[in-house]
Amino acid sequence: MQVWLFARKKDIMTVTPNGYRRKGMKFERIRDLREDHDKTQQEVASYLKMQRSVYRRYESGERDAPAWVIVALADYYRVSTDYLLGRTIEKVPYQVK
Repeated sequence: MQVWLFARKKDIMTVTPNGYRRKGMKFERIRDLREDHDKTQQEVASYLKMQRSVYRRYESGERDAPAWVIVALADYYRVSTDYLLGRTIEKVPYQVK
């Protein structure tokens, strides 16, 4: 199955070969996961070894999170990077072989 990804400043549009379209905002998933785990922005920022103001910009969508932040957050919340990026609705990370 082939999937195309169109990235805009604050959102991601996914189009599959069967014409399915979904628009999702990655920063909303980051915020929702943090709130679901009852964490503060400061706690997550400390885990990532950055200032809270920098993390806040990623979470609010003011700045795009670099790849290492996406990977670290996926590990922290035990979800897939695809879930954080809005490419899937499945939270479960891929099994390591």
